[in-house]
Amino acid sequence: MHYKITHYCSHEKEYTQKIDLTEETLQRRLKNTLCEDCFINEQKKLYNKILENANTLAELKGENHEILWAEKIRAKAFLEIESSLQQMNNNLASLSIEQKEAFAHNITELEQAIIALRAETNAINWLKTSYMSGHTLITNIIKKNRELIETSNKTDN
Repeated sequence: MHYKITHYCSHEKEYTQKIDLTEETLQRRLKNTLCEDCFINEQKKLYNKILENANTLAELKGENHEILWAEKIRAKAFLEIESSLQQMNNNLASLSIEQKEAFAHNITELEQAIIALRAETNAINWLKTSYMSGHTLITNIIKKNRELIETSNKTDN
């Protein structure tokens, strides 16, 4: 079935639906989303913003030998993160609608995690993460942020 959907960005796109969805269901799902081209452009802008932020790192504090070692660990972690972001950016066009929705939500958490890593100034904390990949560092920060939000929500109620 062929459907024409007007997206949030005002672009009208034609879809061939291979799964059993009514036009109304598809319209409801997609009308508040960006079209694929706008989505990819927005994600690329976010990716570039995150990358720019990742290259602005706080000055490390600690003993000279700790700082030298921590700078190497941090540089390696951010190279891995940059590589992962580049790979994600390259794969945007091949994502399904559901994956794009999840990606758009996760990109905000990813940006917050990178901001937290950039702000880390304690060389010892970087030394403690020497065995972790950049992906593991980001994942751990996102988990901690989610736990803080859950804790905050529980105390508010």
